[in-house]
Amino acid sequence: MTAISLPTVTPVSRRHRIDILLWLVVGILVALVVIAILAPVIAPYAPDQTDILAANEGPSAEHFLGTDSLGRDIYSRLLYGSRLTLLGPALIILIATTAGVVLAISSVWRGGWYDVAVSRLLDVLFAVPGLLVAIIAVAVLGPGLLAPVIALSLAYTPYIARILRTVALRERNLAYIESGQLIGLSGWAICRRHLLPNMMPLVRAQATLAFGAALVDLAAISYLGLGVQPPAAEWGVMVAEGQAALLNGYPWESLSAGLSIVIVVIVVNVLGERLAQRAERTS
Repeated sequence: MTAISLPTVTPVSRRHRIDILLWLVVGILVALVVIAILAPVIAPYAPDQTDILAANEGPSAEHFLGTDSLGRDIYSRLLYGSRLTLLGPALIILIATTAGVVLAISSVWRGGWYDVAVSRLLDVLFAVPGLLVAIIAVAVLGPGLLAPVIALSLAYTPYIARILRTVALRERNLAYIESGQLIGLSGWAICRRHLLPNMMPLVRAQATLAFGAALVDLAAISYLGLGVQPPAAEWGVMVAEGQAALLNGYPWESLSAGLSIVIVVIVVNVLGERLAQRAERTS
């Protein structure tokens, strides 16, 4: 009797499965960026357009999220506020990640006294609270977006650099680094063509996770009156401005701005966790 062989079903590789949650949060973030860019087109009112007679109105067909204590449309201010709210953390993470990558790779590659000096510098920066640095920066440069961005960039650099240094040290001891040296590649070429690309998955993951924390810190600084100043539209400013109205039974401004911050932070953290998991699988 001839044996009949059944066809085997090959399981789908996890790496090639579609991560629905990943693409969902990516879509939400892309939509937020588009909204921030197109705010002047989408917003029905100017962010500083006041109408005292319509102050503290609830949500209606004319004002989707109601109005604040000055009669300004909360929905319009929320759309315009997404610009500064997203721009500030993006600048912080761009500066901190760039500095962290440079410090991590250069210290691991050169080693010796330079590595020790960089490590001590990171320890000093790590020990200084970011909010304290922000207060000092505001005292020197004045309130606004620039001072908190500079201060928080300094505060986030050691967090990112420490993690990336560990990865760079591991990659530094792998065979492909020695192979590049044997064929005569310079240290700059090896780092740029091989070491950095192999670190990029973790760089993206750490930058994304840090973005959410930077957004919260920057919003808190604005809430305290040290960052973006009224009447500019920014979510931290809106939470602070709506506090008095909240206590009087008009929660729409603080609630909408605070909820927007929470949603963005959750979305960014989910994306960062997904990127971190992918980085671990590929390492």
